[in-house]
Amino acid sequence: MKIEVTQFAFDCLAEIEAFGIIKGHSPEEAGNVVDDLLIRSTTAISQNPTMFHYSPRLVDFGLKMRERLDETSHWCLYEVAGDTVFIMLYVHTRQDLVRALYRHHIMRS
Repeated sequence: MKIEVTQFAFDCLAEIEAFGIIKGHSPEEAGNVVDDLLIRSTTAISQNPTMFHYSPRLVDFGLKMRERLDETSHWCLYEVAGDTVFIMLYVHTRQDLVRALYRHHIMRS
């Protein structure tokens, strides 16, 4: 299974890293958190992409994205298309998911 990480997802990871630095972590620590998040999510998803359920919050908006909850309380939202997985974004569980989708232009009003 091929995994593509979208620019939206990379932008989210950069935000997570910046937030870690603001919260007092060193840039190296914050970078390690993001690297580990990316590695854990891509590894788990690549082993069985359909194992994780569709996001019930997004189905109401007509979006069929699967979600994987990481041990760091970040959702990894992704789509499966054929033999490719597209990781769309990462969102902390405390963030408003719908607002994040609007902010990253995945949903439009």
